[in-house]
Amino acid sequence: MTSCVLGICQVACLLSALQGGVLPLITSLDNNSFQSVLSYQTLLPGNHDLVIKDQNGCASEQQFELLDPSDWSIDLGSDTTVNYGAHFEIKPFVYGLPNGKVNYTWSDNQCDSCGSRIFEIKTTSLFSITATDENGCTSVDEIRISVSVNRDLFIPNIFSPDGDQVNDLFMISSGQGIKEIEELTIYDRWGSLVFQKFHFQSNDPPTAWNGVLNGKPLNMGVYTYKLVVVFEDNLHETRFGDVTLIR
Repeated sequence: MTSCVLGICQVACLLSALQGGVLPLITSLDNNSFQSVLSYQTLLPGNHDLVIKDQNGCASEQQFELLDPSDWSIDLGSDTTVNYGAHFEIKPFVYGLPNGKVNYTWSDNQCDSCGSRIFEIKTTSLFSITATDENGCTSVDEIRISVSVNRDLFIPNIFSPDGDQVNDLFMISSGQGIKEIEELTIYDRWGSLVFQKFHFQSNDPPTAWNGVLNGKPLNMGVYTYKLVVVFEDNLHETRFGDVTLIR
C-alpha cells in the first residue's frame, strides 16, 4: 500500500501494509536506482511510477498521481497608525483553501492558539504571524502599527476675569495626548510669582488661574508663564509665553 501525504507544500510517500514477497524489499521511484527505503520525501506533484522488488527478484509496479496543493495565504491588513494607548485587534484573513485546521504562531510567541488578538499600542510595533495548515504548508504576513500622539495645546493669550462667565480663566486646553501639566508658573512684569501649580490635568477649570493672588484681583497687564507638559508617551515639553489680563 502506498500512502502519500502533503507536507511543507510538497509530498511524502510511505509504503505500508505490504503483503507477500521475501524480505528485504527494495524500491525504485521514477526509474531511479533501487534502494532499501520504504518512504520518499519532498516529492513534487505529478505522475510517479513506483516499483517494489523482493529478495527473489519478484517485482510489483504501481503508478500514482500527486495533486498540487491549493495555494493559500494569510493577510493581516495594511500597515496603520493608531492613537497612543489604543486597543487594536489583529485578525488574520485567510485567502484560498488551506488543508484542514490552520494553526497560528505569533511573533511574540504568545497565545499561539489564538486566531485573533487585541493589543494595547503604546509604541510603534511590528507584528507577524505564521499560519500552518495540516499539510504543513505555511504562510507568513506582518503588520506595522505606528503610534500617533496628539500634542495639540491651546494656551490663551488673553483672558478677562471679570465674573461674566466668559473667558474668565487662564486654562490650558489640549487633546487626548496629554498625560499631565507638570508645572505652570506665572509671573508679573516685575518677575514676581503670582501663580504656581504642579501635576494637574488640562481642560480642568478648578485648576486654572483666575487672575487672583492672595484673594485679590490682579491689575490688568501682561504676565509671563512657564509651562511644562508631559505627553502620554512621557515626552516632556517646556513652553514660555505671555498672557494679557484685561477687565
